[in-house]
Amino acid sequence: MSGISRKNERGEQVFLLPLEMAEKIARHDGWDIARVQRYVFDEGQGVARSPESIHPIVTGGAGYKMSYLPIWGGGSQMVMRRL
Repeated sequence: MSGISRKNERGEQVFLLPLEMAEKIARHDGWDIARVQRYVFDEGQGVARSPESIHPIVTGGAGYKMSYLPIWGGGSQMVMRRL
């Protein structure tokens, strides 16, 4: 199956959230991870198959620059575990 036939599938999505921004969201807005996932899902117009399929990852470093890591929606599933 070619990538063309899979591009409309909604899979999991990842974005890197800088520490400063994560702290601001938690401190001033009172949002937790579930609220961030729900917001991105609702505003993202079909970016993922569910809010739980959106993975904000808090990264180190100063600044407010976020990165989006598009994930192939071809049926693979992310596996994560705490270190």
